[in-house]
Amino acid sequence: MTREEWARSQGLTESQARRRSLPCLHWLVVGRCAVARCSGLRNDRRNISDWLDHVTCWVRPGYRLILSQPYPMPTSYLKQLIECERLGNEMAPTGTVHAYVGGLGNWYGHGTVPVGLYWTADS
Repeated sequence: MTREEWARSQGLTESQARRRSLPCLHWLVVGRCAVARCSGLRNDRRNISDWLDHVTCWVRPGYRLILSQPYPMPTSYLKQLIECERLGNEMAPTGTVHAYVGGLGNWYGHGTVPVGLYWTADS
């Protein structure tokens, strides 16, 4: 499956947010990052970003996704992902942040695992 086919199958459009900077929880839960000098998850002092590899950000109305496609998926990555989910839900003024591993399919390459964080608006 190509990147375009995957996006179409999910009803998603690639966000310009990733092209300008590293993904961050502010973008995920608010739709933009207005935090001065934010350097994204990768430079967070809590060491919660090892799972970020081959990262893209995606959107559709009421939904934002940070998708990562790392080759290995050790337990330490899962712990970081769960911590990101917890922090995202603490930060979110509305909606809910969810972590996932697998399930959405991927296109990056053989041996990669689709993992990510997504925010959904309150229904």
